[in-house]
Amino acid sequence: MNDPLTNYHVQNNNRSITQASNFYSNVISTTVVRSVVVNSKTDSEYKSITSIPRDDKESNIIWSFCRAQSNSFYLEDLVQAGELQYINQTLDDITKNLIDRFNYRQYTILQFLQDCLTPIMYLLKRQQNLDDFFTSLSYKYQEMDPSIERLNLSFRMLLHILFINSDIFLRRIIMSLLSKRNPVPFVLPNIQNRSQNEQYQFAPAILHVWNYTRPTILSFGIGPCKGKSTLLNQLFQSTFEQTVDSIYFQQTIDIDFGYAFNPERTLNIADTHGIIDKKLLLKIQPLFDGFLIQIDKTYLDRHSQILIEYLHILPENKFQMIIIRDTSVNNLPEYSFEIQNLLKQFRANSSQKLYTYPLINISNTNDRNIKFAIKKLREELLIKIGSEVRTNNKHKILSNLQNLMPRDYVDYLNRLNYIIQPLKKLLLQKNDLQNDNNFPLYIKFQELCKLRQKLKKIDFYGSESENMFEIYDKLNKLENELDPNTKTSSPIKKGHVVDLFIDILKSDNMLMSLELLSTELKNELLTLDSEKITGDLTVENAFLSLEVLWRNAIVCYNHTTNDKKSLIEKSYSDFVAAGFPFEIVDGDNLHFQHQFLTKILNEFVSKRILVISIIGPQNSGKSTLLNYMFGTLFDVREGRCTRGIYGSLVKLNKSNQSGNKTLGKTLNAEIPDIDYIMLIDTEGLLSIEKSDQEYDRRLVLFCLAVSHLVIVNMMGDVNETLKDMLTLCADSLKQIGVNKVDKPIIHFVLNQKADPNMKNHTEAIDRIIRDCKEKELAEVIDINPKTFHTLPSAFKKERVSNDAQSPCFIRTEPDFIQRTQQLCEKIIESAKSSYGRSGETISNPSQWLRTAVTIFDTLQKFPDLTYFKDINERRQDDRIRQHIGELISKTLSADYRNKTITDLCQLTENEIRKQFQAKFDVHQNDLDNDLKIIFKATSASERIRDRCRQFLKRQVTEISNAWCTAALQAHDQKQMEVLVRDGSDDLRKLIDELIKSGQTMTKEKATEEFSIMWIKKLESINRSFDPQERLKQAIKFVYGNYNIFEKQCLPAHEHILNYLPFVTQLTKKSNIKYVITSIQGQFSVNTYKQRQSALEQHWIESSANVTYTLATIENFSYLNKQILKDKYMACTMYQDNYIQTPTYRDEQNRLSHGRTQQKYARPTLVRRGLDTIAGFFSSESATTTSPEQIAVPVNPTPLQYDYIRYVYWTIHAEMDCSPNQTANILCIPRLFEKILNAIIAIVDGNGTIRRPIEVDLIQKIVGLINTLINEINLELLVFKWALSKQTKSSIHTFILILLTMYYYGEQKNHFSQQISTLNKERQSLLTYFISMVVPDAQCDNEGAEIFANKVKNATQSNLMRHAEIIIARIIKKQQNLNRKQVQIICDGKLHAAADDDDWLFRYIDAPTDVIIEEFQVLWREVEKTINQQLEKQKNQWKNILIEFFNRIEYIISSLTNEGSSVQYIDDIFSASGGIAADNLINKGQCMVLLLYDYLSGNKIQPGTSYTVFNENYTLNTKGLKLFEKLPIPSQQLADIINGMKDIDKSNNNRTTVASIKNLHVFLQSIIDARKTIEDTYDETPTTFEAYDKDQIYNKLLDKVRGCTSKCPCCQRPCDVDHTLIKSNAGDEDNRHCCQTGHQLRAMAGIKFEVSNEASLFQCEQMTPDRPIVVRGTKKKWSEFTNDYPDWDFGNSITSDELFKLRGKFLNVWSRIGTLLCEKYDMKFVTENTAQATAKPFHYILLLDASGSMDGEPWKNLLEGVREFIKIRVDSGSSDRITIIVFDSQAKYAYFNEDMKSIDITKIEFTNGGTDFGNAFDLVIKTIQKTQMQSSAYNSLGHSDYVIIFMSDGQGGFPFSQMETLSAMKTMINQFWTVALGDTSMTVLQQINQKMDGTFKELKDSTDFVYVYAEIARN
Repeated sequence: MNDPLTNYHVQNNNRSITQASNFYSNVISTTVVRSVVVNSKTDSEYKSITSIPRDDKESNIIWSFCRAQSNSFYLEDLVQAGELQYINQTLDDITKNLIDRFNYRQYTILQFLQDCLTPIMYLLKRQQNLDDFFTSLSYKYQEMDPSIERLNLSFRMLLHILFINSDIFLRRIIMSLLSKRNPVPFVLPNIQNRSQNEQYQFAPAILHVWNYTRPTILSFGIGPCKGKSTLLNQLFQSTFEQTVDSIYFQQTIDIDFGYAFNPERTLNIADTHGIIDKKLLLKIQPLFDGFLIQIDKTYLDRHSQILIEYLHILPENKFQMIIIRDTSVNNLPEYSFEIQNLLKQFRANSSQKLYTYPLINISNTNDRNIKFAIKKLREELLIKIGSEVRTNNKHKILSNLQNLMPRDYVDYLNRLNYIIQPLKKLLLQKNDLQNDNNFPLYIKFQELCKLRQKLKKIDFYGSESENMFEIYDKLNKLENELDPNTKTSSPIKKGHVVDLFIDILKSDNMLMSLELLSTELKNELLTLDSEKITGDLTVENAFLSLEVLWRNAIVCYNHTTNDKKSLIEKSYSDFVAAGFPFEIVDGDNLHFQHQFLTKILNEFVSKRILVISIIGPQNSGKSTLLNYMFGTLFDVREGRCTRGIYGSLVKLNKSNQSGNKTLGKTLNAEIPDIDYIMLIDTEGLLSIEKSDQEYDRRLVLFCLAVSHLVIVNMMGDVNETLKDMLTLCADSLKQIGVNKVDKPIIHFVLNQKADPNMKNHTEAIDRIIRDCKEKELAEVIDINPKTFHTLPSAFKKERVSNDAQSPCFIRTEPDFIQRTQQLCEKIIESAKSSYGRSGETISNPSQWLRTAVTIFDTLQKFPDLTYFKDINERRQDDRIRQHIGELISKTLSADYRNKTITDLCQLTENEIRKQFQAKFDVHQNDLDNDLKIIFKATSASERIRDRCRQFLKRQVTEISNAWCTAALQAHDQKQMEVLVRDGSDDLRKLIDELIKSGQTMTKEKATEEFSIMWIKKLESINRSFDPQERLKQAIKFVYGNYNIFEKQCLPAHEHILNYLPFVTQLTKKSNIKYVITSIQGQFSVNTYKQRQSALEQHWIESSANVTYTLATIENFSYLNKQILKDKYMACTMYQDNYIQTPTYRDEQNRLSHGRTQQKYARPTLVRRGLDTIAGFFSSESATTTSPEQIAVPVNPTPLQYDYIRYVYWTIHAEMDCSPNQTANILCIPRLFEKILNAIIAIVDGNGTIRRPIEVDLIQKIVGLINTLINEINLELLVFKWALSKQTKSSIHTFILILLTMYYYGEQKNHFSQQISTLNKERQSLLTYFISMVVPDAQCDNEGAEIFANKVKNATQSNLMRHAEIIIARIIKKQQNLNRKQVQIICDGKLHAAADDDDWLFRYIDAPTDVIIEEFQVLWREVEKTINQQLEKQKNQWKNILIEFFNRIEYIISSLTNEGSSVQYIDDIFSASGGIAADNLINKGQCMVLLLYDYLSGNKIQPGTSYTVFNENYTLNTKGLKLFEKLPIPSQQLADIINGMKDIDKSNNNRTTVASIKNLHVFLQSIIDARKTIEDTYDETPTTFEAYDKDQIYNKLLDKVRGCTSKCPCCQRPCDVDHTLIKSNAGDEDNRHCCQTGHQLRAMAGIKFEVSNEASLFQCEQMTPDRPIVVRGTKKKWSEFTNDYPDWDFGNSITSDELFKLRGKFLNVWSRIGTLLCEKYDMKFVTENTAQATAKPFHYILLLDASGSMDGEPWKNLLEGVREFIKIRVDSGSSDRITIIVFDSQAKYAYFNEDMKSIDITKIEFTNGGTDFGNAFDLVIKTIQKTQMQSSAYNSLGHSDYVIIFMSDGQGGFPFSQMETLSAMKTMINQFWTVALGDTSMTVLQQINQKMDGTFKELKDSTDFVYVYAEIARN
């Protein structure tokens, strides 16, 4: 794919074909404008004004030059002009090269002029004063060989040539750049229209730079008057060019607008060269506000009339001063008087604005009197101009200028103006109403960003946390509103601004229109106060910039039509391609428009980039430095000019590269495929306006992560705050956990430094480097003394007066630009090494953007990465945090938590909160005091103390909130029970109100009415359960607890809230299985979205003793080992058939990329080999083979680097294309499924009762997840991958969602259970209702049965309550039922179970299963005791139930002689009033109350009365006698009946039995129900399981099961109770450990590598340097322990205990060792024999030191050799080594040395040709000599030789040497050929084939370290 910039240029060239033909035929230069047709020739832009004789020779040459140019210059030419061409060259070097090529006849005059334009454009981009350049050029030009034909060179000529050969847009840009620090041309010679008699033309582009705010003074001379320009330069610090003999100094005019002054100069000055024509003066005089007329005194004396003629042309009302040059110092007063008289004759009414000033000869500028004279003239001029001159009206000047310009050019400008003015006018109308119409969508976008930031800043545990859901709701609503895919009733309004902006994009000359608009808006913006500009701009002021207009267009992009989308895309792509900066991160809104940028940068997908970013304090000159170094167009001004992060693509001009040897060496040697340098400019750090150092740190960390090289630009000395910020961010770079640039290089630039001598800054530099080493940052960032630089100031200030307030001319420093170019060379040279390390992470703009998005997202999700001030703060905070964890675990233990929650849950919600607040205030105070002691012991600084106090308070607050939430949860459950009970009472109140109204109805009607009331009440109760509020409560509870244990990978709470809509949908699922399925599905969706950031690359230098083998793969549990084995077998069978393919995913991409990639070239098997292997294996490649089925070789072969790299790229391709395929090597959703199942198993417990979600369970789950992630990463690490922080975050997030749903389900289920309980009350309430409203309703039978069942239920409740007490009492005695204690019991049985081999084997092989079995044995005894006591308790309460029925029977028998049972109730109560019918019903209710009183144990006394419906009823003597003779119930029965009473404040002692009509029927009905009720009671279970509401068994089983982690070495389970410490299992203060000691390593299959003996060592016996082979991977013990930082491998038991434990295990080994050896394919021994040392070899290394290996290849080769030596030395082998360095010659660097004695730094690079013969001569000589002298050199005698031949080719085949060496093959154990590059491989392959060697072909020199490591391990 062609790049957009090239396409752009080609298209324009095609458009100019027609105009170019006119150019040739008519000898007229035609202006070509991008996409604009200007309907006239270019010469028409320059309107002729007069006719005078011309210099034909000079004009002919210029005219010929114009004819020779077939194409105009475009903006692209300006952007690329000179870039990277003048590296390491001074201005003198540049001009010397130009002159030399011309002087030695390499160039024609035309070529010379053409060549001069490049440095001019190069310097213009850097806004330089060009007089320094031209002075150097003209001096050398004059010194040329006189015989060479030439013309008088002038800077005006070169500028004119540049102008007439540039298109309209570029002329405007050049004029603008020129005006910044140089005079600009106004009137020029008319070179192009030679056929016409018009000599001069105006420069139209001056319209765009004219300064309308200050008066413009025209200076011209009359007659011959030398030194006019010199005088102006002395007066006004201008830089007008000195006159030369040229048509460019014949009546031409330049204007200095004074833009280079600070403060601003008060006037603009125009300089006329030569004698100005009167007609010309007449035309231009309206433009000027005053005139300086210079005339020689002698000429004036002779030709005074000519002066008068000129004065007649000038308007009388404008300032005029006649400077009479070379007046005698003695005649100044007299001559002044004479000239005044002359002028009075000319102008009778002489204007006061006409002045004369005689001036002495000023040629001797060193004369003090002359200096005084000039100063006096200057002062007088400034005073008079300041007081008398008024600036012309801007519109009047503009109109006059346009009158001078050609009509078609004015029309062209009017068309542009017509395009941009509507938008400009609209933007300048500032009011809120207009804003809503102008950019409503942008305002909503701003509001959206503010809400995001507000949500982000909320402290989850702070007082504002209650608002976060409200803010999120607003945010979510606004996001939906702004989502173009959301269906709304009406389309969203985008505003007038974007419509007008799109109109500009539609215009023919889009870029010029935008540039013109940008300039005008910028001028408007600069009229604001400086504070307004540098601070946060209002939205209307912000729109006075092109970048915000683009931003608005991008915001509106998705809401426009497809054609407008295409237009915006195309326009922005052209804008970016043209070299203009583009916004990456919006600094005003902290937003990254990555989706739109992806579309733009996809246009550059085939282009390779080098990324360089710059950071530094505000106003330190970052943008200026980039502009100087690379010619970019970043905005430069005082204050906060860059907001956020901007990028710019600098295209590397290949023609420039080829034309410069230095550059060719810099770029082509190692990175020839670089197409662009992407420069990243950042907002100034430490700004006063923003004052947000956390934001600053994010900028720094972002740049470190996405840049090959970062420039740290500091003004003056090293900024300590910035240094601390940088080191902290470098430390965060290690923790960022996603793909990033590997080891970016940091260059410090001490800018604007008065002392540029680096030697004087050594101390500061050494301190920075030392700090990085001490803080272990050298592996993360690359800093060394060569990356420090100083630069002088880019400008120097010049004043012509001593007045400090006077305008100061800001002159550019040539030394600065020279130094920046030298720095540029160093920067690019340095960036190469980082480019080589970074692989495909940021290989092209699209890939860079993906990486940048991931980094940006990570920084948003994990704010702790940039939270701390510096690295010391972070590390000291970590240390003190460990102490805080210990304090918290001691003070706030689990037992204390349970007791506190139990005690407080009975209170109201407010009381619970108050109690927790009070308790934790006390704890906080005590912990603060303890912390002070820690501070004193650690000598913590005050800042760290403050931070740690806050941290402690936060932790205590977290725990307080977690506990308080748990208490509120328990309280809430009780409140639900109350809710149900209150619901029953409320229903009774409704019934009573109906009864009071006197209504009566039939039974059917009463049942119907009751149903209606029932439904309404249920609806009312259901409404009290607000699912949304309950869900929010669940999220807060789970997140708060989860965050205690997982802080590294759990995203900030605002990112969790993004899943709230998804979680809300989950609440609607009817079954947890559906919830789990949905979570898995959403996780898969997320994995696909994040597929390109799912894994983190780990291409780091290999550890010396880490060796992976096929057995490593056999022991995989997570990766698809069958596929890996298939690929391994294929690679083994066809290892000689590797070919190199590009890194791109497929051939189509490779072709589109346009070149073969060079980093990490991916080896692929020849198709023939793969096809053959495919037939060896079945189609089910995902099927794994168990370890028992595979025989592990005794001497395993290390996995080859080629194979590892091949698998690396296979995984890369899988993740990039189809990450969720189950047949992948790595399937992340499948890994998540395993994690999910493990979590579900923990939560589900024994499968009958689900465990409640509480803090201890969450702690266990988090620990399990992190353990599994670590295990997965150890497998991925074999292939240089690891799960990224994004993936780990996603895993934690979705598990958190699962736990949230479990917790929410608990709440919902509890509520449903309470509703179910309420439903059980329905019948009793219905009976009550019917009895009260249905006349003569007989309800005694139903009421009696309900009453008896209530007694039974109350009895069962009492049984349950006492059962819980019994269980709690017994369980309290079983606190030793934990993992550690049960394991000790099992360990104690090792001797006793010596005869039970099966038990021993299982205890070793699956210890947790055996421990659980032992626990179950112990538990059965405990459970038996519990069940026995429960049965006893049940019988006791059965007796109470029997007593109840006996009492009822006794009452029945007592009623036998009391008369009619129907009348009995009416007889025993006396009514105080009322009608008989009502009294009868009410007396029936009094009978109910009387029965309750009796059964409750209350004594029935005379005068007992009851009030029912405001009527009083008294028990009479008849009734009193009955109850006096009844026996008193037992206390237990009385308690049961009392517990049944429902208390109602409005009506005491009401019951659900409404009224008894026939007492005998009622009592007999109770007796009739007796058998059924007793049988039902007998069915009440008396087993522990039935009463285990709190899941005591599961909790005990969980404690015994313990931690799920096993020792990574011996596989002994962790026996730590992690719940004792409130931190994640595996954290530094809560690490896994085998507290009871480790088992023999052989029991986990660990064996010796050489002898294959089972290792009888225990982990406690290992030493750091001892090698270990675990599951096929070999490494040192220290390296192994580093892989598992969550494990404590220290000795947890005493040496005596270890001795006893070892004896037990050895005894076990003697019994079952053979079985284990058979399982793991080990040799059975009862004692390990001394292991033989590795066989020593004599290694002969041949290192190619020819010229092509210079630089990075040689450096990387030595790194590979260093790694090789390290591995061999660490292996313990007594190797010898010979190192031969060769080019065209060969010499020994080391001969037959001990491997340990080699110093790599002493191996010298020779830099010659290439001759293999000499090198192999030394190899033969080495073998022969060491064979003869083996005893002298090697005490072990003869060693086999291993030859490692490394070269990048380009040598001939050494025939004779190969014949000799091949005859020695019996002595050569191995021969390796390491070939670098892709040229001249044939000879190397022939050498390798001759020696039967192994051929390693590398595309990149960074792979040396991996290949040499592989060789060392073979």
